[in-house]
Amino acid sequence: MELYRDYREDITLKDGASIVREFQLESSGGTLNISARDESGNEIEGADVIINGEFAGLTPFLNRAYPAGKYTIAVQKEYYDTSTESVILESKKNISRTVLLKSNMSFLHITAPGGRIFINGRDYGENEIDQVFQPGTYKIKVSADNYYTEEKNLILTAGRRETITFELTPIEGSLSVTVIPYEKQSSAKVYIGGEFIGNAPQRVNRIVGDYEIFVKIEGYGALSRTGTVRERENTEVKFDFTAANREAWIAGLNTPGEGLPEKNNRQQTGNKESDTSKKYKGPKTKYWHPAKKSTSGRSRLHFIVGLNSGAIIYNDNTLTDIIKVSGIAGVYLGIEHRMGPLMTGAAIVQRGASVSVDILGFEGTDRYNYLSVYMTLPLKIGNQMYVYGGGAFSRMVSGTTEDSSGTYNLDMKGFDNDFGVILGMDYMINARIGLRGEVYLGLVDVMLNTPSNLNYKNRGVTISLLAGLPRR
Repeated sequence: MELYRDYREDITLKDGASIVREFQLESSGGTLNISARDESGNEIEGADVIINGEFAGLTPFLNRAYPAGKYTIAVQKEYYDTSTESVILESKKNISRTVLLKSNMSFLHITAPGGRIFINGRDYGENEIDQVFQPGTYKIKVSADNYYTEEKNLILTAGRRETITFELTPIEGSLSVTVIPYEKQSSAKVYIGGEFIGNAPQRVNRIVGDYEIFVKIEGYGALSRTGTVRERENTEVKFDFTAANREAWIAGLNTPGEGLPEKNNRQQTGNKESDTSKKYKGPKTKYWHPAKKSTSGRSRLHFIVGLNSGAIIYNDNTLTDIIKVSGIAGVYLGIEHRMGPLMTGAAIVQRGASVSVDILGFEGTDRYNYLSVYMTLPLKIGNQMYVYGGGAFSRMVSGTTEDSSGTYNLDMKGFDNDFGVILGMDYMINARIGLRGEVYLGLVDVMLNTPSNLNYKNRGVTISLLAGLPRR
């Protein structure tokens, strides 16, 4: 046997006799133990161990028996130089070796919050990288929109780790906000991008770009303008309230911050009352107000009865090709109330769809009963026509699914609240009676706990009759 010494003995066997002998073989070999560490003293696992040119195993290589003799041991691993050593293994001896592997690569970690990282012209992504490179000289560039680009040259040395952090400097300019009349500066509140900055006059530094600026003066109203910040320049934005008092109040409908001034522009002059709005001679189309083309000729309260054709749309176009979706008819019952230029309402809406999958031989119908509340802004485009748009929030209150095996109630916990856009047109026969056509475009994946490509959004087309109460 290869790992044991030969044993020899002469014996004499006589007629009719038997001899039993036990032989204790002595080992003729020894054992090898091989491990590997890096230059920092950390153990390296999984390095290849090559003995006399043949793969023998991976580190840690422990208690492997070999015949006595001379062996050449090589240990190698990616990103490290190969280490080679010759040993003589004696009988009944153990040889242990810890091999030092020196790295032949460089390690680079770059942090650049918000920046895109390029190394020698190659795009390595955004924010942070941790990569292995061959030793050498590298050009590192980090860039981002509206920030100055930064570049560094770096020499990478084998076996070393380099860590670099980039903090990009924003490209800035400034905005100056002033108000006329000047005596109202200290009471003019300035908002930039929806954030309250302080009272005028103001000068603030900002990253280059366009900013929406609002200025509000109690009793005068509010004005808005867009200010453009350019690199190392100051942009002056002046708000003139002296000639825009009336229009300033209209613009103030969308101003952030505290409450708006009173709509009544009358002011007392001694004991005589004067209407300043009649004296205003400035441009009357600078600011648009929805009340100018609103629902003032209609009843304030309408009841709505109609039919809704529901459907669904899948997120995945591939599924849309496989699954055939057709609309189903449902009931639409609602009530609507006019509040100034806006229409608000609530309705019970039946949505859903019929679905068929030819390759599976499946057909089924889902019906969803939603309680919906909505708000729209109508615009009059003729004596009897109105167009409108708005948003609707819906909550599913019940539902059923039907296929060849029967009809089953749906679990409401599996459905999310729905939100979508509504677009429509009303034809008013008179102030109380009208016809409506409406389209609903759902924006929410209404099914929960399903992969995104299996989820879907509601769609619907409604034709309905409007019946209003007599106007008072």
